[in-house]
Amino acid sequence: GFAGQEEKGEQASEQQRENWTEDPLKTLFVWNLAPETTDAKLVQELEGFGPIRRVVRPQHTPHGSDAPVPKQYAFVEYERERDFRAALNSAGGRKID
Repeated sequence: GFAGQEEKGEQASEQQRENWTEDPLKTLFVWNLAPETTDAKLVQELEGFGPIRRVVRPQHTPHGSDAPVPKQYAFVEYERERDFRAALNSAGGRKID
């Protein structure tokens, strides 16, 4: 029935929220990443602007594959807004890998 579907939908949303950043005003969007770029590499390259709270790198499973692969973008959440702004103003065009 519908009730079960609604509960499943709510549960999926809660699971998805675990992978979200908390504050968009402290979150840097990083794109055009190589599949082999790791979260640790992102932190290493970007923590010079300030402490990083979290890196979220979504994954997807390509058609015909069982193994998920990272997408070519990530969200890097800083602990402080001023560090996010410093990264935003200075990291543009930086090559990670």
